[in-house]
Amino acid sequence: VDQDDLRACQCDAGTRECDESPEAKNQNSELSICVFSDAINFVIGDIKELVLSQENGLSYKAIGNYDTNGPTNKDTGTGTAVVSTRVLSIFFDDPTPLAVSGIAILEFDSSGRRELVRFKDRGLNERFENAFGTKVQLLKFADKPKSAGATIKQYFGSAVAVPLTAIMFAVGF
Repeated sequence: VDQDDLRACQCDAGTRECDESPEAKNQNSELSICVFSDAINFVIGDIKELVLSQENGLSYKAIGNYDTNGPTNKDTGTGTAVVSTRVLSIFFDDPTPLAVSGIAILEFDSSGRRELVRFKDRGLNERFENAFGTKVQLLKFADKPKSAGATIKQYFGSAVAVPLTAIMFAVGF
């Protein structure tokens, strides 16, 4: 199995189809990554590691040593594995694109095949580690819709923002 046989993309977790033009992500939005192989007769047996990182050195290990962390889930054992996690707020101090990188375990797919010779005896029951990666765009602060409270805080400071926001909602502003 060649290193180039493994691909990753942002996708719909339900359909496992790649999103050809994914939208930029906001804080705490769900991020689904599909990992798949072009290799024939192989499935993604597991995800060993998945890391979200930025050029500034910030990183979050969503999967480490096969274990998921925090809000991360994985669904493996088919031709396309799905990892779903949340885009953490720490990445929005400097909302440069996220690099999503990881290691997947490719396994021989013997499901639905008649085995005249046991694959283990022939050395075909091997597992291969392959790296994968993709990029994720983040919304910049200027791209985010501003709430009345955020605008007031920007101009008057936080001490005034909370009382003014409460008054605005009470009056129906």
